[in-house]
Amino acid sequence: MLSKGLRDEENEKVNQVFDKIMSIQFVPDLWKNEQRKAMNVHLQNLLNLTLDDIENRSVESLLNDLKTHDLEFANYELFGDLLLKLLPFEAETNQANLAQKALAVFETAQQESKIFSFSLIQKINHAKALR
Repeated sequence: MLSKGLRDEENEKVNQVFDKIMSIQFVPDLWKNEQRKAMNVHLQNLLNLTLDDIENRSVESLLNDLKTHDLEFANYELFGDLLLKLLPFEAETNQANLAQKALAVFETAQQESKIFSFSLIQKINHAKALR
């Protein structure tokens, strides 16, 4: 377990990486050839996971992996946002799988925050519609 100061510092780093990733404008042709590889590097450095790892793991396994990183609920929400942002660029066979994982991540964020969030409820409903 990290001390509060180190945990805050670590969460700030995670926020910065997620903000950087979320600012990338994905393009289908670039996604296949280079952006997916770059995304894997970011995810590997941040969470020790790649997109293939995320796609191939069960929801429970993914959530357990995320818990080991001691993320704040806001980072769960950012991770779910990222999964939904990547969804249109992944193979159709993986889209429902990613939507299911985004849904579980959003639901975990809602539970962990202990505060009702209309924004999270909207994201949960959106992810449900995509699965």
